[in-house]
Amino acid sequence: MSRFVLPALACLLIVLSVGCGEEEATKAAKVGDPESLLIGMGELAEASASGKTPPHACGPGVVLRDEGGRTAVSKTFVVGAVQVVEAVGVFRGPAQAKSAYDDLISRKRISCIASAVASFGPTAKIEIIRAQSLDMGDEGSAYRYVALDDDSEPRGYSDVVALRVGRCTAALLIAIERDEAPNAVAEEASESAADRLSAPCG
Repeated sequence: MSRFVLPALACLLIVLSVGCGEEEATKAAKVGDPESLLIGMGELAEASASGKTPPHACGPGVVLRDEGGRTAVSKTFVVGAVQVVEAVGVFRGPAQAKSAYDDLISRKRISCIASAVASFGPTAKIEIIRAQSLDMGDEGSAYRYVALDDDSEPRGYSDVVALRVGRCTAALLIAIERDEAPNAVAEEASESAADRLSAPCG
């Protein structure tokens, strides 16, 4: 893995996020408080947290906000060669949450994220893989973006996971170094998000 790849993956998470979580919520999760529903450092083994992230048109935080949700975005959590950031939107009802979920997995949104991935570094092309429909919450989908070099060798992976539980919709962005894929951190973070939203949002 070249020295370029990890900084590029870190930049990608910054580009695709919006806003930033403040101090980690210590109160019990409330459905009207999206920050209390975000992933916390204690949910990922051996994680550390980085700083704030600016908005970008491709970011899930933008989608959740534009669909009318009360929105919060976590800090970026680093676990070895894996980086995770989460956005959560709380909506008036399941119909609005579903609209946001459908936007997150739309062809337009997927292409927008692919363009952002391609903008970082010497990438010959981006391969988009619809990994699977997830058996989590009311609806769940996962996509993987593989950045390929001129020899069609992977330079890195970016996973996007979208989940809807009742009137809440969440999106996880997970940047994975080539040597770490497939990675248990992505599965752990996705399952944690679904469990965290189930009681207050369902």
